[in-house]
Amino acid sequence: MIKKRIPYRVVKTQELSKLRKHAQRLVEQIDSARRFIKEIESGNLDIEIKFDGQDDDNALAMSLVSMRDQMRRISSEEKQRNWATEGLAKFVDILRSNNDDLSGLSQLIISNIVKYTAANQGSLYIMNQEGNDSYLDLVGCYAYDRKKHREQRISLGEGLVGQCALEKDTLYMTNLPADYLKITSGLGQALPKNLLIVPLLLNNTVYGAIELASFTKFEQYHRDFLEKLAESIASTISNVKVNEQTRKLLHETQVQTEQVRSQEEEMRQNMEELSATQEEMQRVLREVEGKEAYVTQLLNLSTDSIYSVDKQYKLVSWNSSFAVTLERFGMRLEKGANTLDWFQGAERDAQVNRYRRALAGESFDFMTQSVMEGKTIHHLSVYAPLKNATGDVFEVAVFSKDMSEIVSAQQTAEKAARDAQNQTEELKAQEEELRQNMEELAATQDEMQRILNEVQSKEAYLKSLLNSSRDAIFTVDRELGLISFNDGFTVGLKQMGVEVDAGFNLLNIFPDEKQKNEQRANYARAFNGEAFEITSEFDMSGIKSYYSSNYSPLYNEKGEVFAVSVFGNDVTEIFTAKLNAERLAKEAQEKSEEVKAQEEELRQNMEELSSTQEEMERVMKEMEVRSRYTLDLLNASDDIICTIDRDYRLMTWNKTFEDFTKNTGGGVEKGFNTLEWYPKGDARNEHKKTYDRALKGEAFQFESTAEVAGQQYSVKTSYKPLRDEKGKTYEVAMFTRMTLLGADARTNSKKS
Repeated sequence: MIKKRIPYRVVKTQELSKLRKHAQRLVEQIDSARRFIKEIESGNLDIEIKFDGQDDDNALAMSLVSMRDQMRRISSEEKQRNWATEGLAKFVDILRSNNDDLSGLSQLIISNIVKYTAANQGSLYIMNQEGNDSYLDLVGCYAYDRKKHREQRISLGEGLVGQCALEKDTLYMTNLPADYLKITSGLGQALPKNLLIVPLLLNNTVYGAIELASFTKFEQYHRDFLEKLAESIASTISNVKVNEQTRKLLHETQVQTEQVRSQEEEMRQNMEELSATQEEMQRVLREVEGKEAYVTQLLNLSTDSIYSVDKQYKLVSWNSSFAVTLERFGMRLEKGANTLDWFQGAERDAQVNRYRRALAGESFDFMTQSVMEGKTIHHLSVYAPLKNATGDVFEVAVFSKDMSEIVSAQQTAEKAARDAQNQTEELKAQEEELRQNMEELAATQDEMQRILNEVQSKEAYLKSLLNSSRDAIFTVDRELGLISFNDGFTVGLKQMGVEVDAGFNLLNIFPDEKQKNEQRANYARAFNGEAFEITSEFDMSGIKSYYSSNYSPLYNEKGEVFAVSVFGNDVTEIFTAKLNAERLAKEAQEKSEEVKAQEEELRQNMEELSSTQEEMERVMKEMEVRSRYTLDLLNASDDIICTIDRDYRLMTWNKTFEDFTKNTGGGVEKGFNTLEWYPKGDARNEHKKTYDRALKGEAFQFESTAEVAGQQYSVKTSYKPLRDEKGKTYEVAMFTRMTLLGADARTNSKKS
């Protein structure tokens, strides 16, 4: 009986099919890599490479993807660095060119920040203080509605902005409360998705805060940029505030100086009518006119006894007249001495009461008399409170004037008036006129004393104001010797290791002759009547600092320049910010050079890939020739050759197998389950066990006989496992050779 399906098949080697598929995959990979590289060369870093998902070992594709990702990351980081560097440079120019108006500068800063960061809304708050109460004041906003703009004051810890300023840390939120704020336009309004609040922090001191709202996310490089920019803004705000305060104090000083000059002129005119006993005081008052900087010298020139005490009634300062007076009483002055020790009993209690009145803010005067060496001395004592910049009384100034000559003159005049009563009516008329003149003189004297007290109090107040400024303020004469200076000047020089006092020659600060000549030239310009501002660099012990100095000439009543005043402001932080911006630009340039080097390396890699591609094309051609040769060789064989996979499916075969199958009534189709060639039952199970032996890695051979088309054949079938590179069997190759048998052999054959 002729069977339509036989238990054997003829296959071609799996190696040929594997080489063909592998070569095809290599061609596809190289074509895909070539297209990918061309897109990279044109600047398209978003290109995706396509390759067979089964090619887990496609090292070329993975390397190209890794290269693209690295270039994309480098490009992104370069863009972020350039964006931050350009932003810092832009805002350095803004902060440097608009630092005379805090309100205008604030509006300019916030509008540029919103535009540069592509935010939708923004506001700028500046820290202010009233007494012990610190609060944030809204000074600039961008795209806020009117209701929000009216809420101008926020206390520390109040709301998100106040809490950010209190904690001195950046706040970033992506889930805002529904009632916090809305971004509005003419078409409607919407809730922003992101909120960023950055404190203006400098040396751990908060100067304000920036609040930004946006529909889009604030990336980390946005936040890093704003935190760096916040330091520069805080430094500028600090300097602008100091400058505004300095200008305000200078204006007040000038106004008060004009008032003092006007009062001194009136006092000078009145003093011309006084008697010869007031000539010394008149000379001192003329020197006071227009020379408030000579406060100490003025006090020592005065014949009045002047001293000051603090709230514990301890001696703080005094002039030479007061020192001489106490020495006549056998006492020596020492700073910090308790002034109540000068008094005994009821007089001590009365003195305590006078100090308390003055410390409470009251100014008053009274007459006293004492006996020294048998002579009665009359004194006019004036008590005046000294106040600081906030109006608080911190000391009491006491002025004591010897009025003995005036009292003596008054007593003499009274005696003359009594004698004149006995003279003629003409003498009476002359005496009446003399009495009126004396009353006018006495009134003038009182007014002069009052004005003098006010002048001295204002001079002390001006000195306190100048000392409260952090700027270095000083005046020099034509020999460049110090005339006067404030605490800010002495503190700055002490940090450089220099101690100064009145008369100190400023050129001694500079060891370099070149710097001395530059300083001489600057002061020469000012003594020629020029007012100007310059910025200078100082290098003390290897530490560089920068100062902006305003030189102004001072004129006497004749219009002559007798001194030069200098206001020095430390601008080191601004220059440092500029240098940092230049350093960042240099680093960005260096990074650009690194990118160029990487691009050159990439170009070389591409050339190597091109060379590799040519080599692969050559290998593929050789493989194609070998494949055709192997295929022709298999098809030339009379053996029946085929392969099956681990699911017993037909995978490959040669032409002998195909012809044999068609002649026996079967068909050839890839993926056909070869177990269906056998009937269900023992025969199918037996062949399945045979396949399983080979799939487990065993190579073996069967010999049998078979009847085909009425003829008997001897059949030899070899089973060979096919293994992958890991040694795992993935298919089985079967080689079958059929030999026709004779009549005797066929008679005794056993049917299969």
